[in-house]
Amino acid sequence: MNIGKNIKKLRISKDMTQEELASFLNISSRAVSRWENGITYPDITLLPVIANLFSVTVDELLDVNIYEKEKDIKDIFSKNSLYKHSGEMEKSIELLQDGLKKYPDNYEIMNQLLHSLFMYYYNKNGERRYLLNEIIELGEKIVNDCKDNKIKSSATQVLIFTYVNNNEIDKAKNLVNKQPSIYLSKEILLENILKGDELINLSRSNLLVLSELFHSSILQLNYNIKDIEIQIKLIQKYIDFMTLLFDDTEMGFYNRRLIDSYLLLSKKYMKLDMKDKVIDCLIKAINYAINVETFKVDKASSLLLDGVNIRDDDSQTNSTLTNKEIINMTIESKVLENIKNYDRYTDVKNLLSKLK
Repeated sequence: MNIGKNIKKLRISKDMTQEELASFLNISSRAVSRWENGITYPDITLLPVIANLFSVTVDELLDVNIYEKEKDIKDIFSKNSLYKHSGEMEKSIELLQDGLKKYPDNYEIMNQLLHSLFMYYYNKNGERRYLLNEIIELGEKIVNDCKDNKIKSSATQVLIFTYVNNNEIDKAKNLVNKQPSIYLSKEILLENILKGDELINLSRSNLLVLSELFHSSILQLNYNIKDIEIQIKLIQKYIDFMTLLFDDTEMGFYNRRLIDSYLLLSKKYMKLDMKDKVIDCLIKAINYAINVETFKVDKASSLLLDGVNIRDDDSQTNSTLTNKEIINMTIESKVLENIKNYDRYTDVKNLLSKLK
């Protein structure tokens, strides 16, 4: 019987010390230690109390079906990953909602449901506002009750965005102000602790994180500065930064950032009636989309990012559309409505046919 190992595993999952568990049960911490080391077993009268504390059944505590539960939860996550990558968000939500009914205190299922609901809302540009209250309820439960910092941080980000979309700006600001400064982040602080290969690997990973921050800040400047020529220069600066970080054929998921950048740039040039520039940008966007479909490497090998994982499977995007659909949406947009009449558009059309 592995009851001691199960208690230890459940205790750690709740981020609870032996002393805290002992205090809750009104016993000594030495007794908990002896259980976990398999020297003694808990008194039978304590089993329901311990099971209730960890939100499991007594059978699970006694190891009757805990492994079946773990396998079931793992299967849920595996299916959910497939649904998300194929854009089947309704199936993802239904799967996770059913999973949460079976395991109501599993914060990882809760967090994945939170993200799927937000993505489902986001992809309809705010048309599914009825989802916001459910997203907020889930997010607040995780942020207030979950002790796993990784899950809690992930939920915090979604909750802040949802507050903003629900016009609860004060709540968003309050939650943001509780977060540590970027200079107190794990990634920055570890650069002052690690040495050798560990430090090199971390610094390269940090460059990738900084590229995302740079992308976000450039977009904010672009949306808020009205001069189109300055907007074009800002987007080009981001493209320059990304081509500095990566070898052109080894961007993995980050090809998507360049696709978006060139599509945005095409709209800016169209407003200036610079049709050749528009065509050039569309061709660039399609070539980066082709890179997404054809790249095979797992890790970057550029000078700055050598060894950093760039597989598409390890990154997330809020869009469930294919790259071809995204590019077509730009071409069909009102801004570019006349570009199909331009003689060079056949180059775009021919290249676009190569995308799935």
